[in-house]
Amino acid sequence: MVLHGSMKMVPTDFCGLLLPVLAVAFLFGSTAANEAMLCNGVKTIHSSPNGHSTGYITSPNHPKPYPAENMQCTFRFEPKVGEQVQLTFSYFNLRESSKVPATQNCDLSDSIKIFIGTTRSNTEHGNQVGEYCGRTHPEIVMAVSRPLTVIFTVRAKDNPTIGAVYMFKAKYTFTKDYGFKTHAHQNHSAGCHFTFDGRRELAPGTQSGNGHFDSPNFGGLYPFATNCLYTFRAYGNQTIRLNFDKFKVEGHHDCRRTEDDFLYIKDGEMSKTDWQNFAVSAEEDPVKRETSTTLFCGLRNPPPFAAQQKVVNVIFKSGQWRTNTGFRGTYHFQGHPGVYWTRSSTTKSTTWSAGLTLLALFMLSIAQTFSSRS
Repeated sequence: MVLHGSMKMVPTDFCGLLLPVLAVAFLFGSTAANEAMLCNGVKTIHSSPNGHSTGYITSPNHPKPYPAENMQCTFRFEPKVGEQVQLTFSYFNLRESSKVPATQNCDLSDSIKIFIGTTRSNTEHGNQVGEYCGRTHPEIVMAVSRPLTVIFTVRAKDNPTIGAVYMFKAKYTFTKDYGFKTHAHQNHSAGCHFTFDGRRELAPGTQSGNGHFDSPNFGGLYPFATNCLYTFRAYGNQTIRLNFDKFKVEGHHDCRRTEDDFLYIKDGEMSKTDWQNFAVSAEEDPVKRETSTTLFCGLRNPPPFAAQQKVVNVIFKSGQWRTNTGFRGTYHFQGHPGVYWTRSSTTKSTTWSAGLTLLALFMLSIAQTFSSRS
């Protein structure tokens, strides 16, 4: 007796050298029932031992269309503490219901739901980032030290489109850089803390340097429950100016509601109290109760910022409930830093060059030597 792909028990006898071909086909073939059975369940994915790994998740039967069988596939990514997992969909086209189009809602269509675990989750999988169906391409998402769950549900069978390729493919990446590609120094012990050194930022042969800094996972949705610190340090007679080109941070009015995400600019060094506040969550941060400080959230760009001090700290905090596309800021160092080094724009290597201060000290030393001999 063997089990056929139709999931029915059919008595079949074998003798001599006759192989049970149908049984082998069920175990290793690609029938719709087999694909559905293999899909149901939970697949847990971890990073490699060194903390960096990349791979793909796909719909069953990929690169062919997935079968029109009731099924639910669950992929659960579990980054370690201090790690992030980023998920990017490269292809997305799911079967829609003819009764309720996917443009209205996903109730009757095949769909993907994405969840990120938080300490205040409202479902067993975490807080829902979104539900996607039809050709509505999911945003790039990221989870920080928390599980990220993708649930693929097949339920629509009444609206097959001839020639349509129903499937999805997504790339996952475990990383520790918060999706922030920069030459700024990252303080890994503090997590999302990046320092921009005015001496390193100078363009070759100039006294100015420019660049950009982003919310984590910029180009997608910033992660839940994340604190980021961007420190800018000027030297000599350098000045620091900041501008914001794009800004979509969840929050309303003065950004002081418990659930509001926010950005805060501090002109000067971080005090002990500042560091203590940086460690707490966005919901509990005492800075929201200090009416003398200006917080930024919503859809309006913060105004241009000209620092009065040699150090500027930009703090970004997200809560556990909502997300958006975040921000992109630009920084500008202007002036001579004294003894400095510059970064070559062609070779990306670091070139050391003496500043005017070092030259002056050297000439003074020579003059003193000759003076003492005379």
